[in-house]
Amino acid sequence: MLESAMVEPSPSHGDTPQSDFVLQYDRILAATGCRTQSDLARVLGIKQAAVSDVTRRKSIPTEWLLHLFEKKGINPEWIRSGAGDCFLHISN
Repeated sequence: MLESAMVEPSPSHGDTPQSDFVLQYDRILAATGCRTQSDLARVLGIKQAAVSDVTRRKSIPTEWLLHLFEKKGINPEWIRSGAGDCFLHISN
């Protein structure tokens, strides 16, 4: 059974791919409590340069979504769309 915890999604900036990226990136920062690319790199176990590359390309890698779900319980659908709850918790 999944339990969830709600975090308010960021307000919409529009429907362009760039604004979608900004919203997704902002949701990741909010859910992880990160403030900088270096903070996020530490959470993801990658180099800061890799985070910088992603921000330049404007596309969140699937590997990030999987890592954040597996290690932090962050809902990938919430990151992508803002729909649903931020955190998913599996209860026994």
